[in-house]
Amino acid sequence: MKSSTTAGLVLCALLGGACNALPQDRPPEHLSLARHACQEPGLTPVLPPDLLSGMDIPILAGGTVESGDFLISLWLYCDPSSPSDDLESSEYSEIGSLGFRYEWQYLGPYLGRATEPGAATVVTANGMVLLRDAPGPPLSHGEIHAHTGSIRTEGQVISRAVASGDPVEFTITISAPDPTASAVLNVTFASAPDGVVLVDARIRQADPH
Repeated sequence: MKSSTTAGLVLCALLGGACNALPQDRPPEHLSLARHACQEPGLTPVLPPDLLSGMDIPILAGGTVESGDFLISLWLYCDPSSPSDDLESSEYSEIGSLGFRYEWQYLGPYLGRATEPGAATVVTANGMVLLRDAPGPPLSHGEIHAHTGSIRTEGQVISRAVASGDPVEFTITISAPDPTASAVLNVTFASAPDGVVLVDARIRQADPH
């Protein structure tokens, strides 16, 4: 097995580094944002002040778009308390020091009938479910819903993509009860001497279907 692995590495070297993809049974270990990846809170936008004990949390990427009757925000933010080396921690993140937040605000008419469901929210990362929130009560105009936390997916699809230099696509879909609004945040990271850094980020409205 060892000689076979060595031969594979030699072949990749001869091909000029064409073998970037990680074997499916070897997830990347301890990927984290580089120390200089995040600016100080005073130099960059921060998450709303009511979050995370009122601390100023620097936003790394993201923005806000309008889709259907919803105003949707998707953000990646810097959070040194999210480790990438402790799978048992509730704060574990596939990319250390990186967190994710979504927020939506309903701008449509009041749906007060008991037969009208609230809005279910699903967030995927490169097609794998990252978050799934069940419907709440009927929607009312101005209602806001949000989630803030570390990043973790089955199979570590995010860290695999980052380790391979591939983009990550975060997609949020809101259904009430049918898919009615959606947005996409595309991000790309690159390797740095002490971790990874963001090199590109774009947010856009998407077709919910």
